[in-house]
Amino acid sequence: MELKDGPVLIYNGENPIGRTGPEPLIFGPLPIFALPTSVAPEKWEIEKKDEGYILKFRGIPTGIIDGHLFTVLGESVQPTVWTITYRSHQEGYTIETLGAEKGWVSPEPGVEESNRIAVRPLISTKSLPPLFPGNELFKISPIPRD
Repeated sequence: MELKDGPVLIYNGENPIGRTGPEPLIFGPLPIFALPTSVAPEKWEIEKKDEGYILKFRGIPTGIIDGHLFTVLGESVQPTVWTITYRSHQEGYTIETLGAEKGWVSPEPGVEESNRIAVRPLISTKSLPPLFPGNELFKISPIPRD
């Protein structure tokens, strides 16, 4: 399922992906989190780029720093170009680096202390089609433009 440029909401299960509160007045990288279901989701932007997509949160591109997902405004870290693949048999998307070396992984409740989104090798079965754990599958919902 091809994604089009424009605004979207991103979830892992029922948990919105993003950050809460206003942006701090710094230009450094800021982490992205799996938020509680009680938090209202915020808009992301998808922009088609060459062979993949740039994902922006609050208008700021995302990238990888120390194995986690961050917004990367004003840093020497380049935005990551993502491959987004719809897994129809699981009704969710995997979000991976070009070449599929690493992908988004939501923290497992009760297992990981932080609720930051990790970027690490994805785990899947060797079956065809491969099956992914729920914390590696994301729901991407387009927002109609006004």
